[in-house]
Amino acid sequence: MAQIKKVKLSDTVVEEVLKALENGRFKPGEKIPSESVLTKEFGVSRTTLREAFQKLELLGKMSIRQGDGTYVNDAPPPSIYSHINSAFLFGNTDMTKLLEARECLEMYAIKLVANRATAEDVARLYESISSEKDNLTPQNFPKQDFLFHQLLIELSDNPILLGFWTSIMSLIKEEQTRIANIPGVPEQAWETHKQMIKAIEKNDAKKAQACMQQHLSLLPGIVLSDVSHRKSRENDK
Repeated sequence: MAQIKKVKLSDTVVEEVLKALENGRFKPGEKIPSESVLTKEFGVSRTTLREAFQKLELLGKMSIRQGDGTYVNDAPPPSIYSHINSAFLFGNTDMTKLLEARECLEMYAIKLVANRATAEDVARLYESISSEKDNLTPQNFPKQDFLFHQLLIELSDNPILLGFWTSIMSLIKEEQTRIANIPGVPEQAWETHKQMIKAIEKNDAKKAQACMQQHLSLLPGIVLSDVSHRKSRENDK
């Protein structure tokens, strides 16, 4: 019998609201129904509903106006995230700035995960690297690698960290796609991911952070080496 995955109620609410946005039930600029209406519709508490709204606000889908209500955004609101993608020029050493940001974000996230992880959380992590092991190719590994790191952010149970991750995830995907073509990188990443989970399973935050530090510290050299090789090939043309 297949294991039933544990999903947070707030995440389920987020998915349902996103579907409502896609099918036009909630329209841009429109005020959505009150908390009392939606808690009855979704069968959740006000706390769960508010947590879901906070995530949707971080994703730029909605704006919470104190004393007024929650509105669907016409477009993502102006924020420090709006120009992040243009701040990085892929193909040159500015990529190292992204790696520095990842280190700040993921080092703290994995500490929270190691301190808070339940048995179900650990099972989800092991399931994630099981999929990785079957997809250690340049074509398939970037997606699996991204999903593993995103799962760590989600399991930190901190919507602010998730918001930061969301703001740079397109950059991370491009970085992961690039380095997956370098021989040995997918296998090395998979081994490190496995060590991270073992530390999390033991609630060993220091060991988990050490594994993440080791993992991320290798990326700058890999990225810069790849950039150098590509530039060399371009000059030879």
